[in-house]
Amino acid sequence: MPAVPTTYTNPTGKRALLYSLNTWLTANVPSSGPSDFSYGFLQQLNPSVMPRIDVNEFRYYDPGDSAFGGQIFPAAGVGQQKRGKANLAMIDINIFTDQNQQANAKQKLYTLRDRLVYGLTNAGVPDFELSTPALEVVLVPPIKILNPALADFDTGIIAQVMTGEDNFLVENYFPPTAEKPLIHQYQLLVKIGWYEMQ
Repeated sequence: MPAVPTTYTNPTGKRALLYSLNTWLTANVPSSGPSDFSYGFLQQLNPSVMPRIDVNEFRYYDPGDSAFGGQIFPAAGVGQQKRGKANLAMIDINIFTDQNQQANAKQKLYTLRDRLVYGLTNAGVPDFELSTPALEVVLVPPIKILNPALADFDTGIIAQVMTGEDNFLVENYFPPTAEKPLIHQYQLLVKIGWYEMQ
């Protein structure tokens, strides 16, 4: 049996999911500049520059292989992935603001929270009431899984926030502490699903 090639990369794996989410957030929940906020992806917490939104993965369970089974796309072309499963990830988004830099730091925290939640929960969601005659209009572009190892090739797989599940979004506000007397923090734990092929 052959070993896993040292050059192996999965165009729909966890790396691709996180990269695609970061790319999507930057494009679809953009910052108007440094005074608005900056993003940090897969960084350590406790940023030095604020306002800031840090995006990381949170510990979560693996739903297992039973979601798909064996060859799920037998018509796949040569070199295309045809085995896989429905996978889930918990994304940990932390918003930080500094009372020393902004008098309305707590209001800013909630303003950024509202923008993120609107973008994530409406990604790829159609609305038929925005036009006459009623045509499908997508509120926010979907989160496409891109292959970071192949010039952002669109794999055709879409990630979605699991809005139909309980606790798909968990929110926590952390007020200033004695160690960080002027720092406000808001945490969003967002459940995201996608098809991870192999």
